[in-house]
Amino acid sequence: MSAQRRPSPTAFPETDAYLGLGHDTPSARRELSHWLGREVFPADREALLRHARVVGAPGTVGAALERLPARRSFHTVYDLWAALSGATERAPAGRRYPDERA
Repeated sequence: MSAQRRPSPTAFPETDAYLGLGHDTPSARRELSHWLGREVFPADREALLRHARVVGAPGTVGAALERLPARRSFHTVYDLWAALSGATERAPAGRRYPDERA
């Protein structure tokens, strides 16, 4: 694994707003997306955890996925991030994120 893919030694997922996945919301969501891809969705927590193990995702990704509610289906990484962070983002005017309804 390259040094670029490793979490920083100061990342504490249990207290970090971005769960040790990045320095802001887009980078944290991008880290999840990098390891999970699109093909895994829709999926529940257990399927996401299995996939993360198969692809060799780092511990910060697994720790974040462990926080997801059980028996709930997630359709996109945006949906997954909203469940983890409690935050949703709005796309800039005139654009829509994949999980936004018109």
